[in-house]
Amino acid sequence: MSDPRTTQLAREQAAKLLAQHGAPDSEPFYETIMIRDGGYIGRRFSRGHLSALWTATDNEIRVIDEEHHELGHVHVDAPQLPRAA
Repeated sequence: MSDPRTTQLAREQAAKLLAQHGAPDSEPFYETIMIRDGGYIGRRFSRGHLSALWTATDNEIRVIDEEHHELGHVHVDAPQLPRAA
């Protein structure tokens, strides 16, 4: 699994991307853990007819429609960790 701060950042960016591509805020926001060959690979965030797929290995979110056409993508920057004093 990935760092919880990175997951939260991906969740926030996915919600923003879905809204930018027309997903209505009135629709529920769903989150699904994605597993391939028994291992964690990321999350799928869905709202309305759109989904945002976040792959933890490349830290990228792809927005797709119900026909799996890619509408856009962004890189998720890792959160800054506090430095030791």
